[in-house]
Amino acid sequence: MKRIVLFILAVCLVLGIRTDTQAATIPYVCDEVGILSQDEVYKLEERAAEAAQKYGAEIFIYIMNDYTDYDNDIMDVAIDIFDSSGCGIGEGREGMILLLSMSARDYYLDVHGKFVNKAVNDYSINLIEDEFLDDFADDEWYNGFSDYIDKSSELLNCALEGNPVTVKSNPMYNVIKWGASALIAILIALFVGLIFKSKMKNVATGVDADNYVQDNSFDITYRDDRFTHSTESRRKIETKSSSSGGSGGHSGSGGKF
Repeated sequence: MKRIVLFILAVCLVLGIRTDTQAATIPYVCDEVGILSQDEVYKLEERAAEAAQKYGAEIFIYIMNDYTDYDNDIMDVAIDIFDSSGCGIGEGREGMILLLSMSARDYYLDVHGKFVNKAVNDYSINLIEDEFLDDFADDEWYNGFSDYIDKSSELLNCALEGNPVTVKSNPMYNVIKWGASALIAILIALFVGLIFKSKMKNVATGVDADNYVQDNSFDITYRDDRFTHSTESRRKIETKSSSSGGSGGHSGSGGKF
């Protein structure tokens, strides 16, 4: 009996069939247009199923002819497919779906779930796009989807290990950050120096104080400055609070390919 159960689970893994109680009503790869061969679909589904079991997040691919047949916004179409099809694993419905609309070469990558939002954030989602867009530009569909699954799996693995890829992960981040700070400091110092220099141009080269005394003016021989009070004004500086992403809702990115 145990061998039979293990065999069924293995078949489900290979075919990309979910075994949880909230199984999706669509396969990991849904090609309505036919740009992929059956063998390519099989291979992609196998890899998506493996990623789901390993990382606890599902990676979907959906290819349609024209998203405007369903809605005027491709983002809404992608979200509707994800939600109505029951995509995503667990209570947080962890998963992502890449929707391609072939008629006008539009795409949208939708991400859902707290963990997946952490793994595929505002920065790292661009890394996924960079992987598949160059392939799609050359109509290399299988290679593009393969790169999509590979990069998504890589990002999910980093997040699972507690090291999600963010903009600070970029080796050039600190270089750019400190370089920008140094440039700003230099520009401020230069600006202040120019102001002082411009004020110095109004100073003449007179030697005697008599040069600055007009005829028939008062001759002041004694001066006493007394300060009776001082006024100090203060202004409250408002700061904007920033909230981190990864709330578990839908987020994503789209464009042309």
